[in-house]
Amino acid sequence: MKPAPLISVVIPAREEGEAIIPCLRGLSRALKGMAHEILVVCDFGGDSTLAALAAMEDRPKEARGVVNGLGPGPGRAMRAGFAQARGDVVASFMADGSDDPEAVPRLAEAVRQGAAVAGAARPLSAGRSAKSLLRRAAGLSLALAGLPTADPTNNFRAYSAAFLRAVRPRSAGFSLALELTVKAWEQGLSLAEVPCAGGSRVSGRSRFSLARQLPGYLPWYARAWLAAARRRARASLSS
Repeated sequence: MKPAPLISVVIPAREEGEAIIPCLRGLSRALKGMAHEILVVCDFGGDSTLAALAAMEDRPKEARGVVNGLGPGPGRAMRAGFAQARGDVVASFMADGSDDPEAVPRLAEAVRQGAAVAGAARPLSAGRSAKSLLRRAAGLSLALAGLPTADPTNNFRAYSAAFLRAVRPRSAGFSLALELTVKAWEQGLSLAEVPCAGGSRVSGRSRFSLARQLPGYLPWYARAWLAAARRRARASLSS
């Protein structure tokens, strides 16, 4: 059964509290007039983010809280949201104010034009954190492998719902974006990028740990290079 023409925005959140409020307001403004839903996914029911959502006087009617039943980690939270999303386009969006809500409609349009994965491409020079350094290193090196995306680790992405159902993502952490991008590329599916302004967390504390997250990225990084080698071998045999 074909999903409804609906943009599903999945927001993994952990103890964001009232920081979720400007995030939801921004998305609601950006998606005004478009059929959409917003799923705020937390690891447990007592998370302060869900309490703030419930107490929000002007809470968008499209927004609802979801408790992640897959286990801890932002990747699992996104996967839990993906499983409950009802739209034909499913976008992942961070709760910390670092993502530009105005880019969501453009990402959704890229998917509806045929992309399995559409990523928001931030300027490579943006940010000096460990996360930003990882993003730049991954983007530049995987570009050499031929991966047609400049920002492969950015979780501000939109996906075809049909693609998500077919690939069964398994990442527990932020490596989910790289996993799904590499899987789409391996299958020869269309990838798209939408330029957007580079953002950084506007409130709260980042829980990103390079030491904890890096092991999740490495298998997909290696898989991208293996896919590149196979492509070169096929091209050599056909020439």
